[in-house]
Amino acid sequence: MALYRSSRWTRGNFWFPDYLEILPDGIHYTKARLLGKKEEVMNYQHIASVNVNSGIFFANIRIDSSGGNMPIRMKGLGKKDGNAIRQSIFEIQRQNS
Repeated sequence: MALYRSSRWTRGNFWFPDYLEILPDGIHYTKARLLGKKEEVMNYQHIASVNVNSGIFFANIRIDSSGGNMPIRMKGLGKKDGNAIRQSIFEIQRQNS
């Protein structure tokens, strides 16, 4: 449905930006590294909260799980992208409830 990428101008994202994809079955988060990558999938039913912290140019997002797993943290999103992710998740949760 939608793919979001962190900005290369933010700390920790210059060589390997983060990706967050919103799909019908859940959100797919990918953090690339020099050797390999970390991938995480979170079902919409397991999302407890979505926090967006906006700065002057960029936004950081934290998606908390109701299952007690580590939250998904993504730095360096555009301000509009952070709000769009939150709205998309809430809209899909509302449709599925």
